[in-house]
Amino acid sequence: MLENWTVTRDSTWDNLENEFTSQEILEVIKQLNPHKSPGPDGIPNLFYITHKEKLAPILASAFNDTLRNPHLISKNYKEGLIITIPKKGDPELIKNRRPITLANCIYKIHSKLINNRIIPILTKVINHNQKGFVPGRFILDNIISMNELINYCNDKRINGIITLYDFEKAFDSISHGSILRSLQHINIPTNIINLIMNLLTKSEARIEINGRTTIPFEIKRGVKQGDPLSPTLFVLVIEALARKILQDDRITGLPLNNSNHREKFPKLCRRLGFNGPRLSTT
Repeated sequence: MLENWTVTRDSTWDNLENEFTSQEILEVIKQLNPHKSPGPDGIPNLFYITHKEKLAPILASAFNDTLRNPHLISKNYKEGLIITIPKKGDPELIKNRRPITLANCIYKIHSKLINNRIIPILTKVINHNQKGFVPGRFILDNIISMNELINYCNDKRINGIITLYDFEKAFDSISHGSILRSLQHINIPTNIINLIMNLLTKSEARIEINGRTTIPFEIKRGVKQGDPLSPTLFVLVIEALARKILQDDRITGLPLNNSNHREKFPKLCRRLGFNGPRLSTT
């Protein structure tokens, strides 16, 4: 699917592979929530916040060592503790519970640091129709656009169809191989890719249930709920699928532009070409 995704590299990529600085780490620590639960090592964010000035250069040295040699990262470092919180429906059913990974706070600082490097290029490589997890974009924009489209089609009595797809266990569904290929495709430097993949692969987790924890098990696919990198990695993998759909000649609906929506709606609806009932917002 990656052949449908054209990436043009510019100066935004220039600083990606530079060593991490103490100032970058200080900025990450300043954004930490002091009340967040710690990971398996028991060291809370408050510790890093309180001692940030002393810890920043130490962490910079350690993180840069892993940038040069990702294999220095131990299993304990990236181990997580999984708890579940109820969603809608019967809380006794596992499908109605959302798993949250409590990672070590130092791991999350490390992950956030890497994510901050990648975030600036997202607007360069992610199609403007994708509003989730991209800075400066708002998911409500797509809801408003779809609502306007439905109203317009109903007013003009134009038949059409809108399909919605829901990824069950979305963060758990993406393979590590697809993450690797997406990172390579958008020209992320090799040292950053190796570091990310080492944080993801051969990592272990335990599940806490009623105050008791399971034995550790290896996480072989997906990204962790609660990991700062997870939304970015997910949206990069999904972008390949989105591009495939947008460029498939058999799917003739036009993507909406950021402006002039009204001018595009008649063409969009007519090209969909389905004969069916009027669209409903219910």
